[in-house]
Order: sequence, then structure tokens, then C-alpha cells
Amino acid sequence: MVCEIFNSAVKVAIEEPNGTKLLQVRSWDLLPANLFTRSVLSLVYETYLEIERDHGSILNLKPDAILQKLRERTLAPQTARQCVDFLKGIDWSPTQLPLRRWLKSIRDFYYARS
Repeated sequence: MVCEIFNSAVKVAIEEPNGTKLLQVRSWDLLPANLFTRSVLSLVYETYLEIERDHGSILNLKPDAILQKLRERTLAPQTARQCVDFLKGIDWSPTQLPLRRWLKSIRDFYYARS
């Protein structure tokens, strides 16, 4: 199980009969691009849900606060910044499916890099 993503490294938990071992490895050696992207998208989506629950709307937070929330969920600073930067181009009117567009922007960025 992927526990943390930090820059080009990930922390992976491996469950064995005698306990759980944690390994830190370079993400590109271990994770294919689609799994890395899925991990980032999951963290962003979970953060979005938490913000919606605690603050009513993601629009109630400034980008730096969203960045901090993403980093608290162990997203690497550079990756978190990139995800927050994608917010700038999103129309947050309900009819435009803003969350879907944000996640699609992030997904497209990471797939293009692979």
C-alpha cells in the first residue's frame, strides 16, 4: 500500500506475517504513471471532500490554505503546488462540473509526463 508520496519518492507499506515493513523507494522505479496519477488524484479528491465538509466549499479557502491541506495529506510540496495551480483555470459554477474538470486537469498533466 502506498502510504506517502514525496517528490520522486514513495513510502510503501508491505504486510508480512511477522508485521508491516515500510520501504521508501523512488516512485518512478516502483509506480507506473497511471498508479502514481491515481494516488495523486485520490489524495486531491479526499482533500476536496474534507474541505467541503469542514468549510462548506473549496471556494471558502485561499490557495495557500488548500496547498497546506494537500501537504498535510502527505502530497509533496511541488506536486501539491501544481495541483493548486490547476484551480486557477476552473470555472466553479455548479453547471460546469468544477471538481471533475480540476481532477481531469491533474490527470492529463501527469499522463502527459509519462
